[in-house]
Amino acid sequence: MNWLTCLLDFTARAGALQAQDDHGPALLGGVTPYELLEQGLHLLGLELHDERQTPRKGRGRARGTRKLEDCTAQLWHQTAAEIRTVRQALGIPVHCTILSSGDVVLLHPLRAYLWHAGAANKFAIGVEVSCRAAGIEGDERTFWRSRKEIKRGDTYAELVREATDVQLAAGVLVGAYYCAEVKRQRLLARMVGAGLVACLLHRNTAKSRVSDPGSRIALGVAKPVAEAHGLEYGEPVVGSGHETPAAWGGAPRVPYSWRVRGY
Repeated sequence: MNWLTCLLDFTARAGALQAQDDHGPALLGGVTPYELLEQGLHLLGLELHDERQTPRKGRGRARGTRKLEDCTAQLWHQTAAEIRTVRQALGIPVHCTILSSGDVVLLHPLRAYLWHAGAANKFAIGVEVSCRAAGIEGDERTFWRSRKEIKRGDTYAELVREATDVQLAAGVLVGAYYCAEVKRQRLLARMVGAGLVACLLHRNTAKSRVSDPGSRIALGVAKPVAEAHGLEYGEPVVGSGHETPAAWGGAPRVPYSWRVRGY
């Protein structure tokens, strides 16, 4: 093993991959997708933080890499806890996080393999929105509480923190960025096909994530991004996932859960 191979192996194990995104010709009127994202966020009064080459350990590190042709979907999560700072965001195993402020943190190159969505890890680009959301906005029955919170008597009103309008607007820009960046890289690599084909929700990949990311993010970010860029919305369901409910803009008569119909 030569010194370069050793360096690359150490870098991958430390959680940072070799620079991949946003390099090469812009292909978009001289402006890269990164620059478009940065400009859009600035119009909202927000900042873009690029931590994709920051080595890290623990939960937030990359577990390897994948081929560009394997990156076919974006997938939306809620953090279920408030993430305020870039340092906190570094511990989250996703490609991008939208902080409580609305600022956006790019955490890993899109080809990083991360443990964030079960069966979708191999093909999905994960984005977390910092919030503590109900499955159906305003419906206390769809709000997850831990056993500790239930024992303490913590109420829905005390715990709920839905995504803000600013976070949703930032999310739409992030969704557009990933569509454009994947397409740009595929064009540079002379690959056929447009790139991303689906916009998924964490609910679609894990039986324990019924309320993730919640109706506000599903309807305020994922669905508009899917419609604007010609992506499948809320499908395919993979692994132990659930169908997208009617309350989130899914097919008619698909219930939120067996306890809550939601339509």
